[in-house]
Order: sequence, then structure tokens, then C-alpha cells
Amino acid sequence: MAAERPKIMVVGAHADDVEILAGGTLSKYHARGHEIVYVMSTDNMSGGVHTLQPDGTITTTYEPPELMSARRKRECAAAAALLGTTPIHLDHPQRHYRDAGAVEHELRYGCARPDFVSPEVPSILTAYEDAASAARLTDLILEQDPVCIITHDLAVTSIEHLATVLLVVNSFWRAVEQGFEGAMLQGREDDLVFGELNARWDTFVDITETLDQKMQLIGCHACQ
Repeated sequence: MAAERPKIMVVGAHADDVEILAGGTLSKYHARGHEIVYVMSTDNMSGGVHTLQPDGTITTTYEPPELMSARRKRECAAAAALLGTTPIHLDHPQRHYRDAGAVEHELRYGCARPDFVSPEVPSILTAYEDAASAARLTDLILEQDPVCIITHDLAVTSIEHLATVLLVVNSFWRAVEQGFEGAMLQGREDDLVFGELNARWDTFVDITETLDQKMQLIGCHACQ
């Protein structure tokens, strides 16, 4: 029986985060035989469709949350396919969405959700403190048993990136308590808080050879 391929798991908050955060690294190690486990923490129901016009300008249009979520998941699937995998969606609702009239609505504690969003799944903002959500990701980590988990930086300004890494960290340590021996890396992001001291490099992966592949992965996404 052939030996099982080593796995790298990456957990991103939104469609395109995986590719921006670690697209070059994932392309590099996929080419070297690693299996990629592509995980999305949110349901991707928020965002806009960006279209490049002939004059070089970009127009942005909005869709109802169920259509936006489906569109962004299709983009995830297209990018993940280039890495030989399919996305795993945890489907935690984002903190806001736009209705058919492009009016933005924010999900606060106890507020109404779009009809397609399950009331049983906590918002990404509170998923890290929800025992069932942490247990689900812990089980996924133990099941996949990656050699490394890559996720966002704790010092980011995006609240949904921060909430995602809190969920990952919580689940990671739960998995370690149950015998998981893989590593966890938090990718450096451009928008930082708390100063440079909290986001210094301690691991560097040279992606010179796979930069074009990274740009191809990012190009699968037209929404943000």
C-alpha cells in the first residue's frame, strides 16, 4: 500500500484569503506531493462582484446573500481545484450582508438572519467561544492530521480574520490535547494592529518558483 501523502491544512476567513495568505506556499508543496486541505470559516455571504471595464475602471455590483455565498463558493472551488482539492466550508455567518437593494445589514447578537442561514450555526465573531464549533474543527484537524495548519495572524485589523484565528487556535490546542502533533503557522498580513513586534517573521517560505501559480489562484476570485 502506498504511503499516505502528507497534508497541509489552511483555514481562511473569506474566499480569496487562502490564496492571498498562502497560495504560493500551497502551490509549492502541492507540487512536491502534499495534499491540501482547504477550509473556509465563513459562509461568504457578504461581498461585491468586481468587473473590469474596457476603460480600466472597476465597477462593483451586489447580490442577495444567498447568491453571493453561492458565487464565492464557486470561486473557492475553482481555486481549490488548481490545488487538487475541494473546499470544506464551516459556514459560520459573516457579520453583515447586503439585501437585493444593496443595503447592508449587520448581524448583531439576536438579530434576524437571511433565510438560507442556519440559526444553529454561530456567527464567525462568536464561533471561537462556542464549544460545538470548536469541537467540529478539532475533529476535522484530528481526522485530516495535517503536518501543518496555516491561518491568519492574531494581530490583524479584520475582525473576521481575528475571529477565525481564535477559532483555529482554540481547536488546535484541543487537538493537541488529544494527541495531534502537527504544527501551526500564522501568516503575516499587511493590515496589522499592536505594532510590528506582534507580527515578526519566524518562518519564511520562498515562493519565487510558484508566484505565478499564486496569482493564478487569486485570479479565480472576482468577489470581495
